[in-house]
Amino acid sequence: MDTCYSRAREIIMDHREKMERLVEVLLDQETLDQDEVAAIMAGEALPEKPKVTGAPSPKPPTEPLDKRPGPVTRPVREAPGS
Repeated sequence: MDTCYSRAREIIMDHREKMERLVEVLLDQETLDQDEVAAIMAGEALPEKPKVTGAPSPKPPTEPLDKRPGPVTRPVREAPGS
């Protein structure tokens, strides 16, 4: 078990800078895609993400609330033998 612990510790120490960079970016962005993780592990700059513009806001309904269609309901069936 000591050998496994020593090996795990060695791997972590060998890759500590990459791990710290990964943590730093995750704290900033919260999510990473495969290309971003690969860039961090290769010691490269992160690829640029396309800028996402907000979707246009939906237009508010113009019909009064009492004229809008309601939920679709089905008639209630009576239990057999009722």
